[in-house]
Amino acid sequence: MPPPREAAMRCVAQKGPAEFTLRDVATDLGVMRATIYRYYASTDELFTAVGRVEVITFIEDLTEHLRDIDDPAGWVVEALTAAILRLPVKPGLTLLLAAGRAGTFTRGITSASSMRFGRDLFERSPIDWSAVGYDDRRLDELIELMLRTLQSMVIDPRDPPRTESELRELFEHWIAPTVRHQVMTVSRS
Repeated sequence: MPPPREAAMRCVAQKGPAEFTLRDVATDLGVMRATIYRYYASTDELFTAVGRVEVITFIEDLTEHLRDIDDPAGWVVEALTAAILRLPVKPGLTLLLAAGRAGTFTRGITSASSMRFGRDLFERSPIDWSAVGYDDRRLDELIELMLRTLQSMVIDPRDPPRTESELRELFEHWIAPTVRHQVMTVSRS
């Protein structure tokens, strides 16, 4: 039997995260639902596994998008903007937001694994974060701030939604100055 995770990813792509069920995965695989539970203890565990695979792909895509930005403030602004614009169109990533699972997503946004994914994204950037004043503690704080901003904007988007340029302007005005301040503090030392 092929792994249920791949079947779940196919089902999410076909039906969308809100309509996807464990029964769909079992049907896709030609097995009973009980068989799926041999691999995953709960539906949420399966959904989380799908989400993790999607996060890895998302981080790789975002890394590629950000690869030429070497200004720390510009990188943070673009990372937030791109993530907010791309996340809603990734069914596997929005899976936990669907069907009453927003609480799972909310609790997990600053989990150790989410922070590791954030750290991975920063480490793949062309910026030497420690050289511009971000020791481990400060970098973790910045990652947490970005994850919480992402969480807020995805779970409760503005109506009407901000355009891409409006998002950049918002982050340029409110977040970029903090990043620049940290960089300037180091350059004065």
